[in-house]
Amino acid sequence: MSGASIVLLDEDGVEVHLHPAVPEWAVDLHVLRAHAYANPPMRSLVITVTDRCNLRCDFCCHPHLESEIAEEDCERLTREACALDFVEVWLSGGEPFLRYPLILKLAAICRERGRMLGVQTSGYWARTEARARAMAREMIEAGVFCVTFSWDPSHGEVVSRETVEQGIDACVEAGLHVRLRGNFERPGETHADHGFDLSRWDRFATFSVRAGLAEAAGRGAGLVQLRRSSTGAGAPSVLGERCPGHAELEHVVYARDGLTMPCCSVWAGYDTPALGLGDWRARPLSESVAVHDHDPYFRLVADAGFEALYARIHARDPEVASRLVDPRAVGNACELCARLMKSPDAARIRALCAAE
Repeated sequence: MSGASIVLLDEDGVEVHLHPAVPEWAVDLHVLRAHAYANPPMRSLVITVTDRCNLRCDFCCHPHLESEIAEEDCERLTREACALDFVEVWLSGGEPFLRYPLILKLAAICRERGRMLGVQTSGYWARTEARARAMAREMIEAGVFCVTFSWDPSHGEVVSRETVEQGIDACVEAGLHVRLRGNFERPGETHADHGFDLSRWDRFATFSVRAGLAEAAGRGAGLVQLRRSSTGAGAPSVLGERCPGHAELEHVVYARDGLTMPCCSVWAGYDTPALGLGDWRARPLSESVAVHDHDPYFRLVADAGFEALYARIHARDPEVASRLVDPRAVGNACELCARLMKSPDAARIRALCAAE
């Protein structure tokens, strides 16, 4: 791979570094993305196009279901998002590449309207170099902006590192923005610890990598060793955190039951329906966005954080406060939020947020 080219943004002097293969139509989206990240929050619509997945990973937080959003509904939601102030549309699952023709169709809608289309995947489809390169070229031509590869030791049991590397190579060289994400069992553990040579891509700003601790969710919920690394005696409180989903203005529609959510947290989704924003099948996207933006609970935990939430509850209802989840017993803000919203006091907590 050759060195990265540079695009200068005249109005503020920001530099956007691109792979030489980035097509002309995508340059404007890279500029849009740079401005959006420089002036947060950036609103993103996440469409879980399918619950189906061809893998069975140990730490998967998503249920094994056959539900999926109909093609015409995916098209409608994408068009509505592009007409609102959503900067990007993300396709999630399950495994979105099980509906590959739909990915291309939705990408074309976003490209035509000057919006970004991203998709996340295990990368299973890149098992041969020829197929990976052909699909990467097809995606960039259709209008796909970004591909996120999810790989960690759990995925590695069924999709090899070499397969994912072939997929990343193909997508980077085709001009796609590429992300590599993974969750690991030990603090500080990264993809490099499992044989990935990140230096082959990390000189391009169109490539990024992020590693975190595996969540004790899904089939990993009972794995005590994951809990010990982040909770218990001596663990830092998560009260100082803010809602990461609402702070980034994620807006997620799920395949089952028309569920619309304020985040795609592993602790939320189908497992925490109390956080729902309404039924996307029965109302336009603009209405659930209005609910999202003006809900007092979401606003409080996003703007002031969970410490402010706990302080308000202690001040206004000591009885409810006495039953609150100990923040030292949870691993992150998403788990804390889910446990609060699953508790018998959920409705009262929401009411206290709205009270003057």
